[in-house]
This record gives sequence, structure tokens and C-alpha cells, in this order.
Amino acid sequence: MDTPAVFYIIRRMKDEKKAFDAIISTSPPPSVHIIGGIIKRLFPSLKWIADYRDLWSHDLYFSNKFSAKISEPIEKFFISKADQITTISEYLRKK
Repeated sequence: MDTPAVFYIIRRMKDEKKAFDAIISTSPPPSVHIIGGIIKRLFPSLKWIADYRDLWSHDLYFSNKFSAKISEPIEKFFISKADQITTISEYLRKK
């Protein structure tokens, strides 16, 4: 059975403690930033950059109101812990 990518990354980061200075999460789906937030909590000295992409901002995932209702508050909590948030559009900057 394959290990999910997030567990592989965390295990590798623990094994190579000083091998990483920063991580970048780029969305969608919102779970990417949630994973970035979890990694940041496990490695507080690590710089975390959360990136929002215009091309992906109107993905079908976001049109699912049920998914958005569950994931948005969780994503907002974790995103507030990011060291930096990047985007190129005024629309996503406001959102």
C-alpha cells in the first residue's frame, strides 16, 4: 500500500530536519493549504507560502457548495498561520 503524499513529506522532513527552509502550497483544492498549515504546525521554523492561482480559482470543486461550506472555515484557520500569501489578481486578494 502506498503512503499518502502528505505522510511521505512529513516523514522525509523529520528524517532530514534541516533539509527544507520553506514550503509552498498552491491551491486548489483547499486541502492543499490545510496540509501546508499542518506541516507548518509540525515545523514552526519552516516558512510557509500559500499561493492562490487565478486559473484554478473557478475550479469545479469550488462550485460544490457542500464542499466549500466544510472546507472554507478550516482553510481560513490554517491560512491565517501562513508566513506569506501570494496571488496575482485583485479578486483573489480581496477574497
